[in-house]
Amino acid sequence: TSTGVPSAATLAPTKTSAPIVTTEPPTFTLRPTNIPASTVMPTPVERLVYPEGLSAVFVNSDGSDREMLDLPLPDSLPPDIAIQHIQPSPTGRYLAFGAVTYFYQPGTYYSGIHIMDLQTGFVNSVTNDWNQLGGGTSWSPDGLNLTLSNNSIVVWDKDAGQLKYLTYGDAHLHHLYPVWSPTGEYIAFACFESEFFYPNNDPGESGGQLCLIRPDGSELHEIVSSIYLQYAEGTLSRFAWSPDGRRLAYLTGEESPDIAIINIETGETHVLAANPAKDVNPDWSPDGTQIAFASNRNGRDEIFIIGVDGEYLVNLTPNSKFDNFSPVWSPSGNHIAFLSFDPGTSSLTLTTMTADGAIPVQIGPSGSRPVWVPVETP
Repeated sequence: TSTGVPSAATLAPTKTSAPIVTTEPPTFTLRPTNIPASTVMPTPVERLVYPEGLSAVFVNSDGSDREMLDLPLPDSLPPDIAIQHIQPSPTGRYLAFGAVTYFYQPGTYYSGIHIMDLQTGFVNSVTNDWNQLGGGTSWSPDGLNLTLSNNSIVVWDKDAGQLKYLTYGDAHLHHLYPVWSPTGEYIAFACFESEFFYPNNDPGESGGQLCLIRPDGSELHEIVSSIYLQYAEGTLSRFAWSPDGRRLAYLTGEESPDIAIINIETGETHVLAANPAKDVNPDWSPDGTQIAFASNRNGRDEIFIIGVDGEYLVNLTPNSKFDNFSPVWSPSGNHIAFLSFDPGTSSLTLTTMTADGAIPVQIGPSGSRPVWVPVETP
């Protein structure tokens, strides 16, 4: 089935298009204690931002210093809307956001994307049409460009105020979930072909390919021919770049995916902690030594961390009464934020804990993937 993207076999030999060599899944040692801690330096208070109604809420990782910022939206929006997919720029000065209706379904009822200058309060409309936000957004490391997905991969130049299409999807060929590499050299995204605009749980509708493209639209190529794509509220498929921009964590498998890592220079891959259960939501630690993820291998969704070599698997939430998922490391590596689902109330809550699983703090109601922001933001 065609993805609209050249396969690695059709490309001229380059470092990024080398044949993928798959190795056997490494063995891992289950050690509930004494995991080597990431080396971190003392940092100022770390803050998060999450959507609440038509506002963005900024709050410290311990739940203190809560500030609410109203986000203006066009008057033409339909009723029952809420802010969704907030994304601050790397410098913390700008905030990208959109809206979604409470009666939303995957791929429908998304607003256009807007960017607020948090110093001046000025709001710029990146796109004005609905259905422009569904595939997620990602800032370039220098904060000058924003990539987004509207069934195609698009880059917005903040200074020029212009959109540039890097790829073009159609009614059956879809390009989603763009994520800029930490070095700014590549944008990773998902390619899949379906009559639906988003992956779903139907047989044959959760698979796709992992693709790379340069920010100028060159060197478009597929680096993994078969990946697992996930869609659920708060858990959009998001590929996790290593801090050095050389490796990508992604999901592999069919009904019960595992987490795999590929070296984009050599094509070498390996699977982390292979298990019959479902492992999802990988996120790389800032020092590049560990990956946090969610897994139901013990019967309910819990937060785990593991070394990138497959050693030292640790359950950080073994005693939680909630289902926990979408872990995200703080910039310093001192904390991990995640979402908790309470089966009794069917509510989702943004929660933080220290990187060793201690001191959990419930921050506030949120169904969006946790987002950490620089301390100098509001």
